[in-house]
Amino acid sequence: MGANIRGNDEVSILLVGIGGYGGNYIKALFDDARAGPYKPFKVAGAVDVDGPARGVAASYGVPFYETIDAFYAENGADLAIISTPIYLHCEQTLACLARGSNVLCEKPLCASIDDARKIERAEAAAGKFVRVGYQLSFSRAVLALKADIAGGLFGKPLMFKTIVHYPRDEAYYARNGWAGRRRMPDGRLTLDSPLHNAVSHHINNMLFLLGDAPDRAAEPASVQAELYRGNPDADNFDTAALRCATRGGADMLFYTSHALAREGNYGPVCQFRFERATVVHSDEREHETFTALFDDGASKRYAPRAPDQMQKLWDCIAASRGGPTPPSSAAAAAAEVLCVNGAQLSHPIATIPGEYVRRIGEPGRRHTQVDGLENLLERCYDAMLLPSETCADCRPPWVSPGKIVAADEITNINDKL
Repeated sequence: MGANIRGNDEVSILLVGIGGYGGNYIKALFDDARAGPYKPFKVAGAVDVDGPARGVAASYGVPFYETIDAFYAENGADLAIISTPIYLHCEQTLACLARGSNVLCEKPLCASIDDARKIERAEAAAGKFVRVGYQLSFSRAVLALKADIAGGLFGKPLMFKTIVHYPRDEAYYARNGWAGRRRMPDGRLTLDSPLHNAVSHHINNMLFLLGDAPDRAAEPASVQAELYRGNPDADNFDTAALRCATRGGADMLFYTSHALAREGNYGPVCQFRFERATVVHSDEREHETFTALFDDGASKRYAPRAPDQMQKLWDCIAASRGGPTPPSSAAAAAAEVLCVNGAQLSHPIATIPGEYVRRIGEPGRRHTQVDGLENLLERCYDAMLLPSETCADCRPPWVSPGKIVAADEITNINDKL
């Protein structure tokens, strides 16, 4: 099992984690009509530590195991799909590679850039592939846009910026033992935050689009960030603004917060500026759709024919059968890890003073609202500034600048954070 397969051979699949987001994979494999063209495949087993997951596996007739070792003692898999907490991604990816499986790991790739490099080395040694579940990196519309960027259609990339807010209530932080944590109680690094989980898609997408090869992302040259915590339920930051200078010369700016009590999400709103055009996105209902507005008045729209958040799954099944390997590589996803690690080194987490913070809603489902925060981040997005760079009369007293961290300083993260 786990050997190279071709043609119409059956692809065997291991699901590591079937609670939470992992439930989407088991439903797609058994219930989604779009799976048809990618058959034959079989789910050889499911691994999870939670008792209720055993019942989910049984309802689909899938053998259940409590550990990866127990599964591989009896079976093999051509493709392992990992949908577990961030702090487990590295060790589980390495374990599956060592047993001869290709890996589709949910985002982000792992907690630290040091672990990301371990994964890249293990991938090369195993002769297998590791792909990361950033849906946008599998989108046909995004891939077409990336190809046009690389082909020079818009001229040289100059500046990319994105703002996106995903309000999260106290139940979000209480749903498991790692949400919003920097470390687990046993010391394992997690670094769960908006940047490294909920909205990491959109940081990754900017880096991915700027990559000079289909399976590569732009390499950060330096990172400067401001990290704030308004929600007392969070151990890590819940609000961030960052600037990333890439080695290709383009600057990236990103703004996000969970500490808002607004109805629904905001964004992503994106603007990517080039020498001869600006690519924009502003409709959260069409998150795979981008429009290029050329300086001469022309335009070009990039929209998927049929958006499918499980395209990552279908592409990895096809690749495990010998088809083209998808571009969302471990090396590309490592750029996001480097960027977020740099942000954490740039700015110690600053707790927003209580007089600026309100708790809104019923106990157990309360949102944290930082007064003036949403407007502040929107002004920063428009002006391409970090909060501490705004005028003295515009910025609240709790903001502070972060230091510029060069990429070669972003190492040994476990010892520095």
